[in-house]
Amino acid sequence: MPEIIDNSAEQGEELNLTFSQSAKQEILQAMKNRLLQHPIKLAEFRKQNLYNRLQTEFTYGRRGTEKTDEIGYADEFVLFIILLTQAIFKPFYISLCVRNKTLEEVLLLLFEQIFQIKPDRQCNKSSVTLLIRRSKEKRQITDFLRSYFAFDPDTYGFHFYAKNLEAAEKRSILQALFLAAASLADPSLTYQLEFICRRCSVYELLHELLVEINLVKVRKSRHPRKKRKKIVPSKLVLRSGDAIGSFLLFIGIQQKLLEYENIRINRHLRGDVNRVVNCDNYNLSKTVNVAIEQVKEIMTLQNSALWDSLSEDLKFVAQLRLDNPECSLKELQDFSTIKYSRNGLYYRLRKLHNLATAAAKDSLQQTID
Repeated sequence: MPEIIDNSAEQGEELNLTFSQSAKQEILQAMKNRLLQHPIKLAEFRKQNLYNRLQTEFTYGRRGTEKTDEIGYADEFVLFIILLTQAIFKPFYISLCVRNKTLEEVLLLLFEQIFQIKPDRQCNKSSVTLLIRRSKEKRQITDFLRSYFAFDPDTYGFHFYAKNLEAAEKRSILQALFLAAASLADPSLTYQLEFICRRCSVYELLHELLVEINLVKVRKSRHPRKKRKKIVPSKLVLRSGDAIGSFLLFIGIQQKLLEYENIRINRHLRGDVNRVVNCDNYNLSKTVNVAIEQVKEIMTLQNSALWDSLSEDLKFVAQLRLDNPECSLKELQDFSTIKYSRNGLYYRLRKLHNLATAAAKDSLQQTID
């Protein structure tokens, strides 16, 4: 169901909308403006062309070429898809529950411009139900959906050849599916675009369109000869930030797309800064802990009998570490009057560590004896 948007606020008062709700509101407002400025007139030749393209399996001729720098829309498909995915068909009526005031206005405009029908409105506490009770109007809609989309009102199944759709029609279908069945998470928290498909035909159509625009990959079966029972999932989720951005770009949500990309950039910058800071803190903590252990081992070695037998080279490195207990190997290399490499310093400190371990064992054994 479309998300609830509270429209009880007075004019001029800003509504607290989620990111998903504001994206849907942008689609609906632009669609409403288009329908008011350029009403849809579904002429007979256009209906026949649409019928041929949807019924034939082979690619049918296009109605016209669309300029690459212009975004086209076929808003009549929004009504068709919402009827196919959300409407309830009963013997004596067709009902459509709407929880968004702007969506209700858009649907009323589409019903009037396409079918010349004005549905009855039944207001509920948090929604409005659009009812079509007249048998002639109900038959008109059912026959149209059955003819063009092979719709079965008993099983709610439908099918048409989506590869013959134009770009504007694919865009409007995805807009309708986004309005009817999608939820977009706040990108500042996570990247997730989730579609809840309560009917199998809806999932198949959505998956086919997302594959065509390269947002979902077709998975090949590992065992093609083995027959498996076909299970159609009820949910399709996009979790890639790039895929979600491409989806928003395709369906034409310009304003929310810019906001989405700004949030993504800020999130990536914060993530990069946090990773660098965490890495620096970890390396600094590790350097300090290792230096403290080395100082303790050298002090243990000084209190043992092995200290006098050490070479002057090892004593010099040991004293260098005692004088600079918080420095890294690179800093010890800079402070040393004798030019050691980092590997040379590490080798000598490691040798002092082994000698201190041996001295600690001898001290423990003497205590036991």
